[in-house]
Amino acid sequence: MREGAGGNHTDRKLIKFSAGTCILVLSNISQVLMVEKLAQENAIPIDLIPTPREISSDCGMAALFFEEDLEQIKRLLGESSLTEGRFFCAPAQA
Repeated sequence: MREGAGGNHTDRKLIKFSAGTCILVLSNISQVLMVEKLAQENAIPIDLIPTPREISSDCGMAALFFEEDLEQIKRLLGESSLTEGRFFCAPAQA
């Protein structure tokens, strides 16, 4: 598991797509790896997981991250040469 050094994430672990997490699906594995590198450079906890077939069959891997990091991930995509991917979020439970 890849986990960043973000201060408020130290007690939370990314395990699977569940409440409070998001998945980013891109068109190929090199883009997924680039997102992983950008997130790690910015201390955003991220993990690569097999893309759930219910979501997409485009690329076999996807990026899993906390929903609270969604805007920062979108900003990083916008600042990079990556084409924006598709986001799927599971809302946090009340």
